[in-house]
Amino acid sequence: MHGNDKIRSMFSAKFINFHPNLGCLDFHAYNDRRCRNFYPSICNFYVQKSPHPSFNGVETFIRLFVIFTSKNPPTPPLTPLCPPLTRGELKGGKRGFGGIEESSLPFITILVPAHNEEKIIHRCLNSIKTQNYPHHKMEVIVIDDGSKDDTFLKVAEQIHASYSSTKNNQYLKINDNHIPVPDRFNGEIKLLANGHSGKPKALNSGVSHMNGSELVVTLDSDVVLSPDALKNTAIAFIKNRHMGAATGNIEISWDMIEERDSNGNIVLDENGKIKSKQLNFSERLLAKCQFLEYLDSFRLGRHCQSILHSTYILAGAFSVFRKDILLESPLYKTLTVSEDFDLTVDFHKKQIHVGYIPDAKAYLEPIINWDDLYSQRARWSRGQIEVCAAHKEIIGNKDYGTVGWLGIPHMLLVDHTLSFPRLIWFFLFLFFPAFGYSPYVITNSLIIIYFFYVALCFLQTLSAYFIVDKETKNQIKETLHLCFVMPLYRIITFYFRMSGYILTLKEPPVWKVIGPLANMKTEADKIKKLVPSLPVFKFQASFKEKIKMGFNVFINKL
Repeated sequence: MHGNDKIRSMFSAKFINFHPNLGCLDFHAYNDRRCRNFYPSICNFYVQKSPHPSFNGVETFIRLFVIFTSKNPPTPPLTPLCPPLTRGELKGGKRGFGGIEESSLPFITILVPAHNEEKIIHRCLNSIKTQNYPHHKMEVIVIDDGSKDDTFLKVAEQIHASYSSTKNNQYLKINDNHIPVPDRFNGEIKLLANGHSGKPKALNSGVSHMNGSELVVTLDSDVVLSPDALKNTAIAFIKNRHMGAATGNIEISWDMIEERDSNGNIVLDENGKIKSKQLNFSERLLAKCQFLEYLDSFRLGRHCQSILHSTYILAGAFSVFRKDILLESPLYKTLTVSEDFDLTVDFHKKQIHVGYIPDAKAYLEPIINWDDLYSQRARWSRGQIEVCAAHKEIIGNKDYGTVGWLGIPHMLLVDHTLSFPRLIWFFLFLFFPAFGYSPYVITNSLIIIYFFYVALCFLQTLSAYFIVDKETKNQIKETLHLCFVMPLYRIITFYFRMSGYILTLKEPPVWKVIGPLANMKTEADKIKKLVPSLPVFKFQASFKEKIKMGFNVFINKL
């Protein structure tokens, strides 16, 4: 039987059942073309994440049109096997849980892989302890992936503090807010020790140790959850029964970077609260540009994709799954350096709806040096190519829906194929005078293009301002002027991503790539070591020594 027919037959004869309040997923309804949303297919063409200039303007306007004209995204119809929420579920519950009884809330397992994270793992675990969600319905599994530092001990200390009766006087710092960490945690925290096998295998190990959970959350160890993140996640999955997996709202927070003393210990102020690190100009600029970049990518991009039922990729930093859906999948694979993208494509191939939860916010520490940013973006680009190669049967295939026949081909066309003409286009400006163009015309053209992209950035940022919470609005006010810098920032990250495509062709897959600045320093050190060993320089050195010795003898005779 053909692979596509095998998938169809498997899902046409089987429904997947979930927690009573989480409902079930009706693959018949979701696969029916008549049940798809009413937006034109062309919308899906433009909402995929793309840095290419020829699409940015149209993409921005389509995103804003979709977001501001659709308050309730269309969903597949429910069959009798998936009944709607009862009045008791919606109205008879406790306040604070969306009208849902606490007893009806699902059990959640949180998987946190960690490798050499002794300095930051406490933030992630403290953010879990401060959740406005019943702790007895939470299970935390930390997977130590062969750390060479004290990550294991730091997590063990957190576990001991969670069950002890002593006051810890700890605070969780989120932007300008200091949230007290409860002295006791009534949930369960497990610590698994793995050899260093990589993030995919670490996550799979955590999956194998889960108890009776209904929802599974994967969380990077450098992420801090907002206090309402898990509550809003559970409510979203209860009310959106067709959603099999979702990504949270990732927001950059530069205040998360802590001030540390010479011994690496966190510095506290006179009130015992955590002090944020004072960033220099370059670090501050890089952090705030990433805030604007993620604001556009998640709060507008993912929001629009969720409305159109075309969420392209689950964010590895913060993703949520129905347990049955996750266990039915191949789980995380080691074939690529982008295991989250790989898993998302597996879901799309099975026509499982991947959503986005804007109210489930997670804060991410920004990258504050160019080498690490280069490594991240090169890895993302490499992951794109590797995942597409691993799932080449989906490319251009209408049997896999919009993502197959339009989404992934569009990504390859814009992010990969058209990147090479764009690369050439930048350098062609230098040769325009040879073709008769005056410097005046060239300069004015560049100025017009620059201000066009500045205007787009202002439009995106100000549009997001109207749909975000008060805290994010304050961050936008602080970073709005950097819209003038964003076109230059995006050009730099574009070249970083281009490097990732080239590395895919010539380098073996690795998680961390050496950045250009670090590479230059390494090469310079090699040259310094090589120069003294060259015969010419050896001769010069010996000649200088002889001159010095002769001068000393002459002085002594005098």
